Amino acid sequence: ELGVFGEPQNSEAAEAWRLRAAEAGDVDQQWTQASRLLREGNGHAPDYRAALPWLEKAAAQDHREALIRLGRILRDGSAGPVDDTRARALFLRAVALGYPNASVYAAHMLHSGRGGPRDSQRAMELLRQSASDENAWVLFHLGQAVREGWAAAPDLDAGQKIWERAAELGSTN
Repeated sequence: ELGVFGEPQNSEAAEAWRLRAAEAGDVDQQWTQASRLLREGNGHAPDYRAALPWLEKAAAQDHREALIRLGRILRDGSAGPVDDTRARALFLRAVALGYPNASVYAAHMLHSGRGGPRDSQRAMELLRQSASDENAWVLFHLGQAVREGWAAAPDLDAGQKIWERAAELGSTN
């Protein structure tokens, strides 16, 4: 694609090679194919249905971003019927693989009872565990859950302190 080592620049040939690699099972190229199809801009809308097979293949190989994106698509019904049970399982798998942002999605599904039994205690555990990494986005959601009293009495002061820490780390929520 870049035209290195004396080769002429050729983005079409590069795309063909990326597609071949994805078809051969390269998880990063499967994610790249899905991401390309999900990108918006320049008058293009995301093509969720076309991206779905690539996301499925990458998620089957535990690609963390693919697990999250596929879970969101299934949760929202962007490419067909809503499948909360599967979305919840994908989010929980991404959490198990150490992807802290997945805890926010999983926690909301656990707290609301989408895709399985309601479990606000487990939702709070996931948020607290992931917030220990000082992830601003997770901290923001933890603060919200504490203020709303997901698993205990609402605590506005404690929630505010968590939000302040999230802001110190760069949260703009």
